[in-house]
Amino acid sequence: MRIPVIVAHGDCDGLICSALILQNIPEDRARIYYSSPYFLRDTICKAMLGTKADVIYIADLSPVRETIAASSIYSRAFWFDHHTIEPSEAPGNVILTMDSNAESAARVVARYFKAEDEIVNIADQIDKNRIESFKAEQLRSLVGYLKKYTHGITFALKMRSLAISLAENGLNTVLSDKENLEGIAIYQNYLQRFSLEIEKKIKVHEIYGARVAIYTTQEFNPVYFITNKLKEHSRAPFNYIVVAVYRNLNNKTKLEFRTHTGEDVLSLAKLFGGGGHRLASGATVTENISEMQILKAIESLQKQ
Repeated sequence: MRIPVIVAHGDCDGLICSALILQNIPEDRARIYYSSPYFLRDTICKAMLGTKADVIYIADLSPVRETIAASSIYSRAFWFDHHTIEPSEAPGNVILTMDSNAESAARVVARYFKAEDEIVNIADQIDKNRIESFKAEQLRSLVGYLKKYTHGITFALKMRSLAISLAENGLNTVLSDKENLEGIAIYQNYLQRFSLEIEKKIKVHEIYGARVAIYTTQEFNPVYFITNKLKEHSRAPFNYIVVAVYRNLNNKTKLEFRTHTGEDVLSLAKLFGGGGHRLASGATVTENISEMQILKAIESLQKQ
């Protein structure tokens, strides 16, 4: 039997998508990969190497011309996403299931398979940064722990193990596991320490009536936590919140854009070749983007 491939975004929504797909496909297992928009084409092609997989499922990652073309090398490719995307044509063997009004990609997957589960509501809460339940906070902290303290193949294997456990045993089992509880505690302690650093490192600017907060770093820091913490800032609310992660080893900048005021940050992300949602978006750029470049981009939007 040929084993299908699942490629999902390496975050909570992508994790839940992969668990839901595992639960609902006819095969009893799959090869699971976690990726990002920047590396997606390479991940799709890599997953084909050394395998006879003829079906691929891609979730919480937006299709563009080159990644659609890459996925078409499989006999059938199923995409599930909820980001705002430009209209794309796809060959007949590539099925795009898109809903930019869905609160999470997991919601899109659940509707496709006609599967309802508590975990879909949790995906909605986490992806919209509107945590209402203890379980949602715990799962977000667990994935946050993995993103903060594991990397590369270790991160991928841990996420894969979580997806399988979610699919086979359910959320309660995952959140009661001793090792997972220890990771959650470590991450939540980190957040307490990190909260003290945010106000020290944040830089605030006024650009044509827009209040901008920029946080720069060279390591993973949770964007949702920075966004929430900045609500307490003396100059809040902020029209634009920018988190810039500089990866000097490969000369790349990962940009994340958020807002407290309903500003269209998707337009800002598109100026850097990125995408996402109107209120939460991002981009990865193959150069070190300066603070001045970010401010100039915001200025161009404010002048429109």
